[in-house]
Amino acid sequence: MIDFNIKKLQNLTKELSILYVEDEEKLRDQYTNFFTKIFKRVDTACNGEDGLFKYRDFHEQESKYYDLIISDIMMPKMNGIEMCKNILEENEHQQILIVSAYNDSNKLQSLMELGIHYFIHKPMPLDNMIKVINKICSYIKDQKEHYDNINEMNQNLNRLEKDFKQAVKEKKNFQEDVFGLYSLLENYAITSLTDKDGRILDVNREFEKISGYKKNEIVGEFFDKIRDEDISKKIWESMKKGDICKCEMYSTKKDEEGHFWTDLIVIPMIRNEKIYGYKFIEEDFSEQKRITNLLQDIIHKEEDYLIQYKS
Repeated sequence: MIDFNIKKLQNLTKELSILYVEDEEKLRDQYTNFFTKIFKRVDTACNGEDGLFKYRDFHEQESKYYDLIISDIMMPKMNGIEMCKNILEENEHQQILIVSAYNDSNKLQSLMELGIHYFIHKPMPLDNMIKVINKICSYIKDQKEHYDNINEMNQNLNRLEKDFKQAVKEKKNFQEDVFGLYSLLENYAITSLTDKDGRILDVNREFEKISGYKKNEIVGEFFDKIRDEDISKKIWESMKKGDICKCEMYSTKKDEEGHFWTDLIVIPMIRNEKIYGYKFIEEDFSEQKRITNLLQDIIHKEEDYLIQYKS
């Protein structure tokens, strides 16, 4: 069963790099032997000071950070808490797993206050270690996919914004200049088109799928029909000024059967120096939002537990 779980885990970890910080040589060798079977790259350090040096050196050499830090707490020269504090000051999104034989609630509280929420009490059975690493690496994978999608869309949107500014500057027909890019976005983005008053003229299939509305059910309605009221007001103020608007949007599905979150950009359509409509381009990140909220719930429960434990 463990061999099967490791194979499943490798699908998540085979492209990831980790830094393992442990002062006990025998234990460090034992865990390193396991980590090298599942991770693409495993670097080790014998204390917090060594770990911090290797963390910075990796970033300088590779122009990226480790995907995961696995560290002990009690170590010579610099302990795990101090090392993690320095690391998170440089990269607040760094994922860190603490493996420690100590069960000091004050130390755990200090780590949680830094933003660390993954802990293993050693020595720990291999199957439990696999479960914890699987949970962390699933989150890392989801975050990577989300950021990759965001980066790809931002590249397209930055180009779109640049073309928009150039079109305004040269007083050209904005639609003719950038509509080809809209066609590309239609393949993977959620898009809709409104007139100058904000009434929906058209939506694509991705919009229909995520909202539950068919095109003939939503065309003619104002853009804010399914949108968060407060966010919609801010968007409309921006739209009336002719500005490009970027934001996170909360929307409700048809018949209020759920909701979804999107990264949204609204672009004014200009012809002869006048706005005649608006293009809405969105990317769904509901699952990432759900995971974030779930982790926040876990954090709150852990905090409540620690408070009760200390009392």
